[in-house]
Amino acid sequence: MAGTNQGPEIQAKARKYLLGPCNHTGTGYTNEQVRNPIWNSAEVICLQGPPGVDVTRVRHRLVPDMNLHFTTVGNAYNEEFDDPDSPYPQYLMSQTINSAQLPDKMKVELLGKYLERRILDGQTRFLVEGMPDSEKMAAIFEEDVCLIRAYIYVDGPRTSTVSRDQYDRFVAANRPIRQKLQAEGRYFELDSTASPRAQDAAITQVENTISSIGYLARLMNATDVFRPPPPPTTSLSNPLVPPPSTT
Repeated sequence: MAGTNQGPEIQAKARKYLLGPCNHTGTGYTNEQVRNPIWNSAEVICLQGPPGVDVTRVRHRLVPDMNLHFTTVGNAYNEEFDDPDSPYPQYLMSQTINSAQLPDKMKVELLGKYLERRILDGQTRFLVEGMPDSEKMAAIFEEDVCLIRAYIYVDGPRTSTVSRDQYDRFVAANRPIRQKLQAEGRYFELDSTASPRAQDAAITQVENTISSIGYLARLMNATDVFRPPPPPTTSLSNPLVPPPSTT
């Protein structure tokens, strides 16, 4: 198939497009790429649950209560497909032909581009559903985009529409990131089987905690994301290219 031979070339074009010097990408790639200062004002809250567990009630409370812009990784894909200058749709088609999974790095790059457009439009607070899939994806997101301010996990039993294998694989893959964020005080777990009244009370408590000054102070002590990197140095073997002027 054509996609088999075109895949690497399309991927290279897509990465060059996504990793341009003026986009969101942080210091995870090369010294020439600098995190855009607009991310200093961004607040990202992640919402997730096992396959088949309904998170709708939580989302419908959080978005208006905390003035959040709701999105998913799928929304970022769809917006990229509508961009006539993006080579990404063709790359995605080549991945589908080869039954390949989309790399976490590219998922994060697309989501970062989507969020950056919203920030430039004046929206800085986001609720992202279905992300991160794993500890690796969370690490890439926080390195290349911004801090995950809070991770809300809606737990619940497996439903008949989801296979045992699918449910168990998700829980196992998701467990390390939940444990990490819980140790840092950024993890909140809600029970999907609780009564509506109990769920509303739990959601209110989560909202109040995330919005408190004390919570932000704890984050600064528990994570390295807020601490600025050491100033870059210039050497003949590793010259730094300054970011493009905005004037």
